[in-house]
Amino acid sequence: MHRITLILILILSGLLTDVYSATRTWAGASIDANWQTVNNWRENIAPVAGDDLVFPEADSQSSSNNDFSPITVFRSITFEGGTYNIGGNPFGLTDGLTVSGGAQGINTTIILKGAQTFSVEQRSTIMIAAVSFW
Repeated sequence: MHRITLILILILSGLLTDVYSATRTWAGASIDANWQTVNNWRENIAPVAGDDLVFPEADSQSSSNNDFSPITVFRSITFEGGTYNIGGNPFGLTDGLTVSGGAQGINTTIILKGAQTFSVEQRSTIMIAAVSFW
């Protein structure tokens, strides 16, 4: 009985990720560039697994470090412009990546969880170190 309950909880928690995902926008206001530092995100709320991450056209820090556990899965990433450089631990995506402007760099591995769309507008670029599929 406990085993069935645990399996059911794990299944439901995976299904509820999309229902409760939030959009978190980078502010880069902290002395460090870590994703788990609340001051680096608008409204001083750091993202959690399943959230949509947005990097706006202008901020105070264009380098950022994914210090979440390796392969933490986020819903999507959007770059609205600027010149960002993301490093740190590999991370997963479930709903793709959008580059609306600027020249972006992801210097870590992105693990794709299912079929996704990567969209890059004209005059925008993105360089990704590695992509793998789960």
